Amino acid sequence: MVLLYILLNAIALGLTFFTQQQLQRFLQHHQSIADFKSLAEFKAIARSNMYLALAQFGLLGSSLVLGLYLLHLYKFPMLLLILAVNGVVYFISQNLKTLEVRSRGLECATPELTNIYKKVSEVWLTKPFPNF
Repeated sequence: MVLLYILLNAIALGLTFFTQQQLQRFLQHHQSIADFKSLAEFKAIARSNMYLALAQFGLLGSSLVLGLYLLHLYKFPMLLLILAVNGVVYFISQNLKTLEVRSRGLECATPELTNIYKKVSEVWLTKPFPNF
């Protein structure tokens, strides 16, 4: 069961690294939203991140429940493992959050692009599923 706990967190971290790579690539190629092509790429990134966030929610929620059960069984040694694993997840997620904020803060070339970009960014932050 401890291995399952570690596996759930490892998969969640793998998804985080994948998401980070997507965002880094997007930000390397786009310093602004210059046209509808770059907006379409932003929408694809936002859509992908929203679905990956749902998967991570399931993985980390399961990990939480399993971690609490294992903590009940193994007490202090499990507490140390939980703190170590959650510390790693937290610090890596903070880097991802920085990239997400940067990707939602780009300048747009036209007012029309700005309106659409802001709507997509708002949906990304507030809704579980993309509707764009």
